[in-house]
Amino acid sequence: MNTTVIIFLVVVVFVALAYFNYWHSHHFKIKEESIKPTVEKIFAEQGKTILRKKDFIRLVARSYSCGSKEALYILGLARSMSVVEEDGNKIKLVAA
Repeated sequence: MNTTVIIFLVVVVFVALAYFNYWHSHHFKIKEESIKPTVEKIFAEQGKTILRKKDFIRLVARSYSCGSKEALYILGLARSMSVVEEDGNKIKLVAA
């Protein structure tokens, strides 16, 4: 009887952790007004106006503490807001 209760509690804890991880990774929220300053800061720290896409995605992911999938979403938002332009494998900061 005691073993059954312990196993049940362990299973419940694992299910709760799995659900929290799923919920956290699928509810990524970003404030659009924070995109432009963050992107400008990334380019300023690098001292360049053009970055490789791979490097830009890595730097955005680091700045927002997110994964590459979310960083690509942020790149798309920045492009739609005309903060950056994408030319093949290069990301260029648009002059303000």
